[in-house]
Amino acid sequence: MMDKKAIILIIVLVVAVGLLGFSIYFYLTRTAEVVEVRPETATTPQDATDATRPVDSAAIEGWEEVIFQAKINKDVSRCNQISNALAKSECEDAVNILIANEGDDINLCRAINNAASRDNCYRVIGTRKGVDYCKYLSIRENREACEAGGTIDAVIAGGDVNKCFELEENQIDACVTQFIINFNSSQDCNQINDEEYLEICKGAF
Repeated sequence: MMDKKAIILIIVLVVAVGLLGFSIYFYLTRTAEVVEVRPETATTPQDATDATRPVDSAAIEGWEEVIFQAKINKDVSRCNQISNALAKSECEDAVNILIANEGDDINLCRAINNAASRDNCYRVIGTRKGVDYCKYLSIRENREACEAGGTIDAVIAGGDVNKCFELEENQIDACVTQFIINFNSSQDCNQINDEEYLEICKGAF
């Protein structure tokens, strides 16, 4: 007859084997649930990045001709002849920048695709027309810089140095200094009504 220790050892072994078998079964079933084969997504030509796609010189020459004709005719729709997305966007921007500048219409800048080019369009036309263009800028760094000094650009574009003294105190120096840089002689300094800045201006010549 088996002693108590042997019986206990057998029971422990049976339980251990049972637990091991259950663990293996549980692991295999969990793995089968987690690992699944995902269907491959077909890559279309539109999904490929145009920037890394090799382009032959003949194609580039063709695009350049299309862009040239689009600009001459001020016709953005001609850019649709270009199949390459990046080149087409550049074509559209070139035409829209030309139209906005020639029309001197800041509202036309919004049609420009490239953010940097669009912001530059707002800056150039906004400064030339003396309007507040900062709110239109989409690049945060450009907008912050504009809000700090964009008003100065507007005053300078307006041509009245004394408008500088209507700005925030921390902008007056930069504004008047820019006018002094633009002046051709000490005679131009007489435009300044403020005596302190008048002397500073005359001392610069």
